[in-house]
Amino acid sequence: MTEPTSDPPTLADRFVETARAGDVDSLTALLDAHPNFLRAGFGPYQWTLLHFAAQDGRLAVIDLLVARGLDPNAREQGDNTYPMHWAAAAGKNLTYCWSQA
Repeated sequence: MTEPTSDPPTLADRFVETARAGDVDSLTALLDAHPNFLRAGFGPYQWTLLHFAAQDGRLAVIDLLVARGLDPNAREQGDNTYPMHWAAAAGKNLTYCWSQA
């Protein structure tokens, strides 16, 4: 019996995975090579990379993305919520981080 194979991750998948993992070095390299992904929307609700980083409490990634110009007040298309909403929903206290943005 043949094992099912999964498709390799797309470039968009790599961006989301590195933001969620808090891998600042890899995300920096990806953004340097593909700067158009900074303001991209991902998934069915068009989350920004900040939404993913905030939900997982990745402060260093949030700092990187905001420093590169990603709007911390960007809204997603599902519930029209901010990244900070998803941080709070996941129990992450990022108030200090957001006040510095």
